[in-house]
Amino acid sequence: MKVAPFTGEGPSHCRNQGEAGNFGLFEYFPGIQVIWGLSNGEATAAPSKADGVVVLLSPRIDSGQIRWREHRVGRLLEVRFVHAGCPFVALNAYQHVWSSAKTPQQNRKDRSSFLASLNKAVRQVPSRTSLVVAGATLSPSPRLVGPRTCGAAPRPDSESLQELVETHKLVALNTWHAAIPHTHTQQGSHSQIDFVFTKEPQAGGQAKRSAPLHDWHLGSWKVGGHSPVFAAVKPLGHWQLPLRKDVSTCDVKQLQAEVREGSDRAKQMRDWVRARMPVQHPDQCNQILTAAAELFFPRRVRSSQRPLDSRRMWQLAREVKSSPNPDPARLAELEASQEQHRQQVRQRQKERAAKFLEGVDEAIAEGSSHVAYSTLKQLRPWQPQQRAQLKNRDGRLMGVAEELEVLGEFASSIFGAHAPLPDRTGSLPHLDPQLLAKHIRSIKPHKAVPKGSAPAAAWKLCANEVSPSISAFLATVGEERLPSGLLDADLCLIPKPGKPADKPSNLRPLGILRPDAKGVAGAARELLSPGLQSYMREVPQFAYLPGRGLSDAHARLIRHLREVRQLCGTASPGRQELREGALRPDLVGGLTFALDLSQACDTVSRQEIIATLPALTDDPALVSLVHALHHRSAYKLAAQGEVTEVETTTGIKQGCKLAPSLFSLLTGKLIKELIEVFGEDRVCAFLTGYADDLTVHRTIRSVVDVEACHALIRAVVESLKDHKLVCNQSKCFILAKFAGRQAASVTKQYTAWTRNEAGERIKLWRIGKTKHFPALRWVPTIKFLGIKASYGPFEMQTLTFRISEAKQKLHQVGLSLESAKSLKAWYAFKIRSLLNKPAHLYDLYSIEDPEQLANLRQFKHLPETEAAEGTPVISCQDCDRSFVSEQGLRLHRSVHYYCSLVIGKSAQQEKAAASNQEPPAPSRRQENTSCRPAVRQGFASYPA
Repeated sequence: MKVAPFTGEGPSHCRNQGEAGNFGLFEYFPGIQVIWGLSNGEATAAPSKADGVVVLLSPRIDSGQIRWREHRVGRLLEVRFVHAGCPFVALNAYQHVWSSAKTPQQNRKDRSSFLASLNKAVRQVPSRTSLVVAGATLSPSPRLVGPRTCGAAPRPDSESLQELVETHKLVALNTWHAAIPHTHTQQGSHSQIDFVFTKEPQAGGQAKRSAPLHDWHLGSWKVGGHSPVFAAVKPLGHWQLPLRKDVSTCDVKQLQAEVREGSDRAKQMRDWVRARMPVQHPDQCNQILTAAAELFFPRRVRSSQRPLDSRRMWQLAREVKSSPNPDPARLAELEASQEQHRQQVRQRQKERAAKFLEGVDEAIAEGSSHVAYSTLKQLRPWQPQQRAQLKNRDGRLMGVAEELEVLGEFASSIFGAHAPLPDRTGSLPHLDPQLLAKHIRSIKPHKAVPKGSAPAAAWKLCANEVSPSISAFLATVGEERLPSGLLDADLCLIPKPGKPADKPSNLRPLGILRPDAKGVAGAARELLSPGLQSYMREVPQFAYLPGRGLSDAHARLIRHLREVRQLCGTASPGRQELREGALRPDLVGGLTFALDLSQACDTVSRQEIIATLPALTDDPALVSLVHALHHRSAYKLAAQGEVTEVETTTGIKQGCKLAPSLFSLLTGKLIKELIEVFGEDRVCAFLTGYADDLTVHRTIRSVVDVEACHALIRAVVESLKDHKLVCNQSKCFILAKFAGRQAASVTKQYTAWTRNEAGERIKLWRIGKTKHFPALRWVPTIKFLGIKASYGPFEMQTLTFRISEAKQKLHQVGLSLESAKSLKAWYAFKIRSLLNKPAHLYDLYSIEDPEQLANLRQFKHLPETEAAEGTPVISCQDCDRSFVSEQGLRLHRSVHYYCSLVIGKSAQQEKAAASNQEPPAPSRRQENTSCRPAVRQGFASYPA
């Protein structure tokens, strides 16, 4: 509600409104003492006050949640509060008067600056927040929304107000049903210069009945003046906002399913596309595939059942409620109607459950994990998903324009940090259509595509049909820029786990490319593969290269950890060994430095990559293709429906198939430079790389080895800086363990202490003898590529870590099944059996010592399935006790009574089987559990 300054009370119909408890006032007149009575005191305006605005709030609003800000002193006031559980923003605006005492230029300047401030304030209001803008705009405009607008002559800047209303999709409430719409009277003339604006979702119902209160006279000492405007605006909760519209033009899920199956309809679509090929441009291929998907897989209209007719029930309920002495016959009829309605609701629930169980049977019959987890998602209870909600310095959610501006600046600072690539020279190579089709077919049907692209399943289905046209187009491209469909990508910013998604630095950027662009990049990668393998042959980088994998990186580090553990274990000989002549070494141990890069693919230098490509291939056309795929490419950023573009000059697109090979090439060049300084033997023996994770690990046998390891670590860090790569200091750690006579002095020499933000003391390891050298966090255990690396029993630590992760996943499956009230126990058991992954899926055996595994007959909390039946196996308490006793562990007593998904035999059954006797009868606690024979599996081992 907006009223002018007053002394006294308003009309009765206004005071009795329960929801209309907020007032906005403006225009203090000089020389008049104005006093407002409040619930907790008085607010007085000084006689010297010439103008100003104020907002009065109802005492029912929590004062602890009220925030205010004055955008323009005396002209624009913003108040934020929470009403009925909904965030609310009230803006009280008072425009400058078009004064004859000022020049037209000065009038326009004052009024335009006010509208700019109002525009910024409205833009910063989040879409889920209720909004009311009330005040004197002093700009009569006949083009505002409603039919009840005065026909006064508009001001010269009325178009600015109209543009503000149309830009933010506001609705002027007091322009609809008012019989006398004018809000201001002066010398017999009437005008409508006071408005109450709100958002479109809030403008329905009673809100459009907003009208001036002409019977409430304000400023009776004046001949004319303003009339207050009354508006009943209902707060709008986020659950009442309109759902996001489905913009898809075809049934994508059905298309994906039939492409996987190879159905007849998918084959007909492929024949339809083949009949329209070839074409001249890749964009035409995209248009044809989009049209084919819309034709053969049209958007399915949501089949909705006829709603239950409950009008009679509610009519009876109103009659019974309004009658002081209801008729018993009416009461009986109401109860019968309610019971009939309940039966209809139950029947609808049974029909939905039966339809869902048909999908469950199909998923179990197919045995497909993709279909099974899609079914499980429907059972999963609702959980709020973390979304990017950027905030400004004041802690407020950003509007559309401000969010686009911040995201654009963030993207430009990262992806536009370097100088752009020079213009390309030379032609592109001829790509074999079969090679291009191979890489387009390799794209999974459910992969995301940028806006305006045909579904990935359509590209996968028609890869052989479209690849000749794309190959022919690339052969005709000279030195001009490739089309945007093959270059540009939609930048998707997803929240990083464990970090608030309120600023761009806490978001992980992912580039979404069109499938044909991925196919061209994949073909270029395959052409570069022979030269890359030859270039990286002597480089200890084990990611993205054929014949190398994660197990190789694990084996190198595990061999070092076991070697150090064995040396430190034998460094303290016993009394008998000392008598036999054994000597205690001066210094033995190990040092491991784990390094992680921050935004590795986003900060690499394109110029350096292009300059290194001639070392891989002698074909200049292939180098020109890689150059063309990155030259003047752009990222498209979207925020709340608005889109902006940022041209990129730095980094490689993470969604591109060529990105892994290019990043491996850059790390290979870095390691080769280290080899030139330290020698091939040292670098290849003590440095291990896997993608952006680098590890320096060296076995120490003297103080000289410590200094040499420190020198290599410093060289790695400096080389990364030279290549414009950034180290993530929060993920750089040191593992150190020493034994021998000099162990204590060496440890003391390189140890440093500091305090973190919480004031806790943390231990650091200094890479040098003085304080001028950097110090890194010294920890007992680090997580390296999925294993727990330490100089202690890291095998058992890794096993415990992975089992706990597997238990969490299975626990989530159990919660999802338990939340499905309409799902029978038998179907819940079938789904759980299907989703119960074997233990080898978690790669638990690949890091264990074979000698230790020979003694482990029973694995605790290890989810597995039997090969014959595929059903989960339950372990008894004896299996747990045998595992604990063999490992020498001491567990809490409650653990002994916990039954989990495990394979194994009890110790009693093994003993009875060995002596050919009948096993003893199970105890009462074991009657409901079964121990089945364990499935023996081989264990991978690595050389020590």
